[in-house]
Amino acid sequence: MTASFLSSMSQVLWRILEARSIDPRPVFLEAGLDPAQWNEPYTRFTNEGLDRAWGRATELTQDPCIGLQAARFVSPASLHALGFAWLASDTLYDALSRLVRYSNLIGGDLILELQLSGETCRLTVENVQISGSSVLQRRDAFWASLLAMGRMITTDNLAPTGLELRRPEPECAAAFYGLFQSPITFGTLRDSIAFDREVAERPLPTANRVLAHTNDQVVEDYLAHVTASTF
Repeated sequence: MTASFLSSMSQVLWRILEARSIDPRPVFLEAGLDPAQWNEPYTRFTNEGLDRAWGRATELTQDPCIGLQAARFVSPASLHALGFAWLASDTLYDALSRLVRYSNLIGGDLILELQLSGETCRLTVENVQISGSSVLQRRDAFWASLLAMGRMITTDNLAPTGLELRRPEPECAAAFYGLFQSPITFGTLRDSIAFDREVAERPLPTANRVLAHTNDQVVEDYLAHVTASTF
């Protein structure tokens, strides 16, 4: 089965290109991605189409670290109802738990693992079906988006205690350190991010369990519809 991805996440790339004064429409259409489909509630985009779009964006900008720009443009709506459930979560750990539980919403057969150990809260990517020439940029966009979403609900200066990336260290590594403000190890056997446990379990003033659970149900209904239409 071909891996598919939440189409609204591609709006982040659209905004990145616009910010670089590059018309994103031809990039998307040439990649086989129709922006009009964003208004369709259950639309999914293919790995191949997203790879072509991200690959072309990397070529046009000549920026191998373009994925990090996702931190500037990701929004709760980028993640469908999961983004709004994230905003209403009790703690950062609660929000990360939702991401793990509903990782299929994002796509690519994404499997995440969340662990609390000692003073550390660690999120690890166990599996994701992303392939093509833009794998590095798309993985970078995932981690940049995660950090930005974490900062939305905690504090603007939220910093991981560590970031481990399978990707080799790029020439633009300074952009990683500038964004994450944390120790980073490149060329590891796994992708993972760690936060201080006390920070991860600290109650959030924006918590609202009714809103969080309401949006959880929207995500579950979406996944049920997508799963039923696949078979």
